[in-house]
Amino acid sequence: MRRRHGYLLKSAEPEQIVRSIHEIHGGGSPMSLHIARMVVNSVPRKKSNSALLESLTKREREVLDQLAGGYRYKEIADRMELKIDTVRSYIRDIYTKLQVQSRTDALNKVFER
Repeated sequence: MRRRHGYLLKSAEPEQIVRSIHEIHGGGSPMSLHIARMVVNSVPRKKSNSALLESLTKREREVLDQLAGGYRYKEIADRMELKIDTVRSYIRDIYTKLQVQSRTDALNKVFER
């Protein structure tokens, strides 16, 4: 027999308990509205594109714009008059803040595609 799960508060009305038993029997997973709200509120929300961009410094956004333009690290360094190691450092910080591993992931996360 397959296990079924649901969650009700101790204060549930008898009618709600009966409805929940029928719902479980039908394959559902009953949950009180209070518990459902708690579950929804506990799920981390995805940051919006603007919030992601705001988490970056002005210089990191400039480097990200260069990445979006398709420029390589050396080209970004030359265009922004930076050392290539400085560009690498900015990009590492950008990836950390955006929680990504690559240029493509960073651009897809920040810019709707």
